Amino acid sequence: MDYPQSIKSLLQSRIDNDDAKFYSIAMQVAAHEAKLGHGEIALELRSLIDKAKVTSLISTQHNAFFQPHSDFIDTSHQKMKLTDLSVLCPTITDSLNRLLKEQIQVQKIRSFGLSPRRKILLYRLEGECVSPTFAIKTASAIAGELGIPLVVVRLYDLVKKFKYSTVDKLRLVFNDIAKTRCVYLFDGLESIDSQNNIDEFLQMLKQDNSNSLLFVSIINHQILNNASYSIFDDIIEYRQTELLPIINLLKNKFALFDTTDLDWENMAFIVKTLCYSDIIKGCEEVIKEAIINCKEKIEQLDFYKQFLNH
Repeated sequence: MDYPQSIKSLLQSRIDNDDAKFYSIAMQVAAHEAKLGHGEIALELRSLIDKAKVTSLISTQHNAFFQPHSDFIDTSHQKMKLTDLSVLCPTITDSLNRLLKEQIQVQKIRSFGLSPRRKILLYRLEGECVSPTFAIKTASAIAGELGIPLVVVRLYDLVKKFKYSTVDKLRLVFNDIAKTRCVYLFDGLESIDSQNNIDEFLQMLKQDNSNSLLFVSIINHQILNNASYSIFDDIIEYRQTELLPIINLLKNKFALFDTTDLDWENMAFIVKTLCYSDIIKGCEEVIKEAIINCKEKIEQLDFYKQFLNH
């Protein structure tokens, strides 16, 4: 096989948006590798080709439906991970990790006649000091971990533009949910100002038996009646970030240095809105500052300079 020519043809097919030719050439390369006895690389190439075909199909299907409804629907492919979220209290972390594990092993769970967790209620109390994007970030991280598209249905915008046809638009969305597995977030259920419309939405949610994950976010969940809670497989309450997990993280990062005079609670309060990875990176900058200045002690001032100036 003439590899330079094959690479040239692959690139040209992408420029021309000729998917059929692109996949054909890629399969020829995989077949050639198999003939040479490179079984592992041949299988890997075929797996990547299959994944690319699925991704392309998903994008085509979703663009056909969602593009006309972009005034209240956002679609994306996420690269976020759970570790990119702000430091969460252990109960939230445990719930999200459990959800992820069940979704990864969905076929195994169903082989025992059981259903994995799919319908999740995310809520925060009004006035609670929590990022307003908590729900979008959570759904984005789960979508990124699973490698499937994220679809955000902005209920405020939906109701604002289609006040008298809200239920009809929601029904169209639920019809599409059954077609392709995605992570869906219905963001801001409190925006639906009619109890009848809320009940209609919850009924559609209850009847859904697709393979998609469905998140519903709400502020002040008291607008839901007790029977509504049984629809959800899990209910996650977001409260103001607990400081103890952050304090433990900081102590762990600075464990090799003298930290006797540090105000751990104040330091944790300063970084509580940052994600796990950003806190670690910042701490490492503080450690480097100590190393290059031959300090055996972490200075509170250096910590403040790093996190308050960035």
